[in-house]
Amino acid sequence: MLAVVVTYLGFPLLLALLVGVHVLVREVSRRALGEGEATRPSWRPMLATAAGLVASYLTCAVFFFVAILGFGRQENTLRVRVMQPGPASEAGLRDGDRVVAVNGTHPASWDELRAMVHDDGDRLINMEVERGAEILHLDVQPRDGRIGVASILERHEIPLGLAATGAMALPGLSIARQARELTRGLTAPTARNTLMGPVAIIVREFSLWPLIGRLGELAAYAWPFSIVIAFVVSRARATSTATRGR
Repeated sequence: MLAVVVTYLGFPLLLALLVGVHVLVREVSRRALGEGEATRPSWRPMLATAAGLVASYLTCAVFFFVAILGFGRQENTLRVRVMQPGPASEAGLRDGDRVVAVNGTHPASWDELRAMVHDDGDRLINMEVERGAEILHLDVQPRDGRIGVASILERHEIPLGLAATGAMALPGLSIARQARELTRGLTAPTARNTLMGPVAIIVREFSLWPLIGRLGELAAYAWPFSIVIAFVVSRARATSTATRGR
């Protein structure tokens, strides 16, 4: 529910924030550059506008930066979370068990383990699992190539420089992805298999970081609109000033 609220109320609020940042930084830049003087080079208003664009883009990047630092680098492990009910829970697997082998073959990664279970179909498989200091052998009967377990993720810290680089790139990537989805929807609406536009995140356990990441995406979607609105606001203010000066 919170993710839905963030998704659909966050967009207009972030749009207002980006417009405010853009206009504020542009006006401050204009004054700092002395744009109000009688003689002003043409590059001064252009530079002030560019400063507003960059400032609003960096505002989007801040959300991604915080989310990246909070998430860290997530890595799938062979330790499992057991779903209730399911074949694994019925066979005796518990949360935190580490899968050592499947039918005598030792998987090197979560993807390998998943492929092993899927390739065996619904045939009974013997799983060797590590539970504390014990090694257990459990017979698991898959259903539709699944045994009802999920990988437990391990979190690793991300260096600040790498997080900052990723955060700077993500607003642009989000805008490009959204534009691609819109284009795909217009050219082949029946072939699309993803939802268009911002959608809510579903998380098994509550975490603040996915919500902050969603705010970053929403801000990135709002950024192009904020440029248009900031331009309209600027033109309206300029017209109003010129009218009062007559």
